[in-house]
Amino acid sequence: MKSRTWFLLSLLLLAAAAGFWRLGERRVAQTAAPSAPAPVATTVAAPVTSPHPTGPTLLSKPIAPVRPAAVTPLVQFRDEKFPHRLKNTPKSLDELARSETAVLLDNAFIETGEPARIDIPAHLRSVGAPGSYVVQARGEIDNLFREQLALVGAEIVSYIPNNAYLVRASESGARKLGTYSRVRSVLFYEPYYKLEKSLLPLAVEQRALGEYDFLNVVLFPGTHDAGVRDIEALGGKLVPGMTETVPFGTKVTVRPSVDNWIAITRLAAVQTVSPYRQRVLMNDLTRQRLGVTVPAVSSVNYLGLSGAGVTVAVADSGVDAGHPALAGRVGSPPLYILTNAINSTTDVRGGHGTHVAGTIAGNGGGSPAGNTVIGSVRGVNFRGMAPSALIFPLA
Repeated sequence: MKSRTWFLLSLLLLAAAAGFWRLGERRVAQTAAPSAPAPVATTVAAPVTSPHPTGPTLLSKPIAPVRPAAVTPLVQFRDEKFPHRLKNTPKSLDELARSETAVLLDNAFIETGEPARIDIPAHLRSVGAPGSYVVQARGEIDNLFREQLALVGAEIVSYIPNNAYLVRASESGARKLGTYSRVRSVLFYEPYYKLEKSLLPLAVEQRALGEYDFLNVVLFPGTHDAGVRDIEALGGKLVPGMTETVPFGTKVTVRPSVDNWIAITRLAAVQTVSPYRQRVLMNDLTRQRLGVTVPAVSSVNYLGLSGAGVTVAVADSGVDAGHPALAGRVGSPPLYILTNAINSTTDVRGGHGTHVAGTIAGNGGGSPAGNTVIGSVRGVNFRGMAPSALIFPLA
């Protein structure tokens, strides 16, 4: 009788334990289950539709409402090395290079995560919609970002660090881009950004060109005819035979009007403006870039070697055998079995092969008198790495 009682009691306790176990599991499951998210009211500010009076216009889809333009702070952080480079942030270049919200242009470092705007002179700002914009993605650029650009008919011109494109788009298209999920910001491509750094002081102070009588103007793809008409309407004259296709558009050389050369930067078809410099065969900067010498004025041979007795084959556009820096050292040595059919002592395409040969074996002959060259340093040396080597040109 005792055994039966204890057996029944054990079964009862076991059943009770199982029941409590299942009850506990249900309660845990109910606690862990995610609840339906409560609706969140989100306010999205409308994109700005006209140029900001004191800086670049930012068209964007902000997470929070944008403050009115009238109270947007105007901040300028100066760069001692490049006093005309504008910044709206105290961050260093190293910090900005790692920031996915930074836009790094030659003439401006813009942190799109900062509320402050930068101080662009009035005569170097857009009047109305510029027709070109810097559009930055949220995070890395991907196919979805490119698809959203395509939706508004935006044409990609070039990449802009970080995570941005320079694009051509209509004003309405730019406004739409500001509402898209993959777009972080849309900035006006201001005239200030189009200028090469050497022209900035003249443009900011509205001075005459001085030594830069001619300008190289790069026009956006597909805008050549309209751009030329607009330049001529401003009194500019194209230099005949100086138009060429470049990777991001068409480059024309212009003799601008002395009075309003800055107005060229405000043309919608214009992408960049730089001084015209006549092309000459010099490797004063190349030899530094390639590590042939440091500093540029050094006359010491690389590692103390001259290349005497060594022949170097240069497969390029040919080499000008009469160039003073290479004279007497270009051509087929008698011992070569190769025929003159593959040997070219004439540079057939603009001097590139001669320039390469000069970087290798030029002895500095024919350098400009006094070694004073625009863009270089006084007393610069033009020799190559092995100034006594022979050159066997292939073209």
